[in-house]
Amino acid sequence: MSMVSYASGARYLSLIGGTCLSFYDWYCDLPPASPMTWGEQTDVPESADWYNSSYIIAWGSNVPQTRTPDAHFFTEVRYISRASISPTMCAAIPTCRCW
Repeated sequence: MSMVSYASGARYLSLIGGTCLSFYDWYCDLPPASPMTWGEQTDVPESADWYNSSYIIAWGSNVPQTRTPDAHFFTEVRYISRASISPTMCAAIPTCRCW
């Protein structure tokens, strides 16, 4: 988020009598939903945890292109009999078992 976007939103909020409690307030449902879903605030799980999964779906994610340092974890999951599936046609398909 740009500083201009944040500043304009904070200004509008102050004009209507609201208060901005934190920077995360501009992410809508992230502050309440993330801790309820994952147990921690905006925590991204470690990619090595993919080894602990028995079923991985790469939904809307192109792991080899967007997470280059972690792509080898996604590829190596195939060799330990885990199911990795990509429902969309993207560059992640060679690293998945099913499409």
